[in-house]
Amino acid sequence: MTDSYFTYLGRCFVDLKDNLTLFLPYLFLLLFFVGVFFLSLLELFVVGLFGLLDFKLVYHIVPLINSITSGGVALIVVFGVINLVLMLLGYSYMRGMLLGMFREIIDKRKTSINTMMKSGKKYWKKLFFIQLLILIFFFIIPLVVLGSVVALVFLASVVAGIVVGLILGVIFILYLIFIGIVLLFVNPILVDKFISPAREIIRATLVYFKAKLGCVLITWLITLLIAIVASLFNGIINVIFTIPRILLGSIITFVVISFIVRLMISLVSSIITDNFLFYIYFKKNKI
Repeated sequence: MTDSYFTYLGRCFVDLKDNLTLFLPYLFLLLFFVGVFFLSLLELFVVGLFGLLDFKLVYHIVPLINSITSGGVALIVVFGVINLVLMLLGYSYMRGMLLGMFREIIDKRKTSINTMMKSGKKYWKKLFFIQLLILIFFFIIPLVVLGSVVALVFLASVVAGIVVGLILGVIFILYLIFIGIVLLFVNPILVDKFISPAREIIRATLVYFKAKLGCVLITWLITLLIAIVASLFNGIINVIFTIPRILLGSIITFVVISFIVRLMISLVSSIITDNFLFYIYFKKNKI
């Protein structure tokens, strides 16, 4: 007989307390994104170096936009795609670190930096391709289709285009929520079926959703509850630190402390949620 959902949820908090190394992958991601930010500044300099931007107009937004040549636009698009791919790669490596750590915690209740480094190297490629497939087939293609429909209707009638756009916008949001539920266990399944191709892991996730619908819905509701509680705490922290700012004026210290506290709450919420998914899949409802 397996433990209850909330028993596993309670273990996640204990696991986090005993495995503070779970925060390290996020530090890696932060440093990586800082690197991408400085790379973006370098790319902007390159665009200006080739005369594609008039840097005398940097502080005038509209003239700056008007000063971009067609070649400049092309180069900016290329740099944008490169940066997006880099961020996706960095995120994949960070998530890979966490997946291996969560899997070890499920078995041993402890994990290590050594596992973190090995897991990042082991899982990042598969994670990258899975995220790419999900992004293309479950987000970009549906968005382009709906956007095209709205554009065609808008050409026929502005009012009808706005109405259809609002309706399809709501439908798209509901669709994203549904896809989020369907793919809820994709990461534990990736670890469990690592040798399978990326498309087979996504297919296995869809099969799991149909076979364990009740488990998936209950788990999703609990993860939603975690997110709501985290948001409430963030709201309370924001109010607490807003009062001194109003009374004492804009003080950077309160802003920084508030940001750090809210960031930590979000990180704890994310770690607890991911660890919980691994417990439910491997200990309670694995096919």
